[in-house]
Amino acid sequence: MTGASRGIGAPIALGLARQGAQVSISARDSAPLGRLESEASGGPGRIRGFAADMGNTSGVDDLLDWVEAEQGAVDILVNNVGQSPSRNLLRMTDEDWESLIRLNLLAAVHCTRRFLPHMRSQRWGRLVMIASAAAKYPDAGKAALVSVAKSLARHCGQYDALVTRCFRD
Repeated sequence: MTGASRGIGAPIALGLARQGAQVSISARDSAPLGRLESEASGGPGRIRGFAADMGNTSGVDDLLDWVEAEQGAVDILVNNVGQSPSRNLLRMTDEDWESLIRLNLLAAVHCTRRFLPHMRSQRWGRLVMIASAAAKYPDAGKAALVSVAKSLARHCGQYDALVTRCFRD
């Protein structure tokens, strides 16, 4: 699970662990990851955290390699990482747009590309894409994420994989 340290991510991670899932989570800062690991200890599942900057490809690759080494195949992927800064289109530089698109869209695409083949091969999996309400507008990446989720839902339905689109405030 990406973006799990706060907001909607933390309760999702804890909920999965309380249901017995072995949950691998990421966030930029390691302190909240340790807190979530402790909070889930003693239950039927567990949480293990990895600090990664999902806004760059090497951070995403490091996380994905760690997840595969930590637990192997992934049956449920929750793509939650992202930012929705309120910015004026005329004031945003190309670098601002590229940075937000890497974080809000490409990180999820990269994670999905790594773990979806396993879900397809076993004909079961859950892929959850979480976007903010800003995805209803031309936001930097989240509107595109919703489009990718819809496309994957149509494509992967034949494999009994469920792609869920959620909105957070």
